[in-house]
Order: sequence, then structure tokens, then C-alpha cells
Amino acid sequence: MRPFDALISAFAKTTGLPLQVAADDSCTLEYDELLITLQYRQGQDDVVLFAPVMTPNEGEVLPAGVLRKALEFSYNGKGTHGAFLGLFEEALVLSIPLSMNELDADSLCARVLAFTETAQGIALELERMLSEEGGYVIQKQDDGMGVKLTEPEILFKV
Repeated sequence: MRPFDALISAFAKTTGLPLQVAADDSCTLEYDELLITLQYRQGQDDVVLFAPVMTPNEGEVLPAGVLRKALEFSYNGKGTHGAFLGLFEEALVLSIPLSMNELDADSLCARVLAFTETAQGIALELERMLSEEGGYVIQKQDDGMGVKLTEPEILFKV
């Protein structure tokens, strides 16, 4: 059995969760509407935990205030407990790589729990910020030059 498969099997046995490794060397679990993916990267011999903490609907984008808050969380890893916040398509995603050399079922349980708590805290704070900002920004059509304009912010000032 491959090391990642063995780790997930032991993790599933420890947690009682019915987890299986997919063909792309990942498995997903859901906790309180938070979708957490564990992705094995063979080249780095690590497991990346990632979870979308904010996903706008199609045609919407995150307002600048929410993105600024995400950058504040990310600064030196203080607000993310060492994890990274980044954009994937329009979703704001929290991720952290974990070395396979440092993982067993118990340590993975502890890391997933800590990651889940961090992701939930960030999601709640960003949702609060989103409410203060007035919601998502509606994305306009492409301007013909490959630039998508948004409202109500000014992207360029000539």
C-alpha cells in the first residue's frame, strides 16, 4: 500500500470517517459546510490541506475590503496559523502543506482539526466583512480588451 493510502486508511480508522483516496491522490471530507480536501503531492512528498473559505456565485467577485482582510490574515501567517490564503478562480482558499515525514493518523487528526478551526474562523470573519461591504460585487461583461470591469470600484484612473 502506498504511504498516502496507508495514512488515509489509518486516519479513517481513527476518525471513523468513510474516507477513500481518489484517482488523483486526494480525499475530501466535509465539516459544518466546510469542504476540506487532502491532496497528496508526490513530487514534494507532502499533503496539502485546502478549503474554500469564501466562494462568490457565478458572475460575482469578492469586494476589495474582503480581499484586504484576507491579506491581513495572511501577513506573516499570523491570522492563518501558518496556512496560506489565495485565490483559485474566484474562490478564496485556505491551504497548508504538511510533510509526509511528519504525519501519522494522530498528527493528521490534530492538524485537520486545527486547520478546520482556522478555516471556520476566517470564513466567519470574512462573511462579517462581506456584510459590511454590502455583499459581492457584480462582474460586468468583458470590455473587449480582456479586462473584466467590476462595480462599484474604480480599477483605473486616467
